[in-house]
Amino acid sequence: MPPRRYNPDDRRDALLERINLDIPAAVAQALREDVGGEV
Repeated sequence: MPPRRYNPDDRRDALLERINLDIPAAVAQALREDVGGEV
């Protein structure tokens, strides 16, 4: 099986998109926990 090839720029964009979506969700979750679920 050949090694998986990818375009580094595409990979970087995909990772940045994932980070940009995941971080606000994680922050919102942490805030909800801090204030007892009222955000």
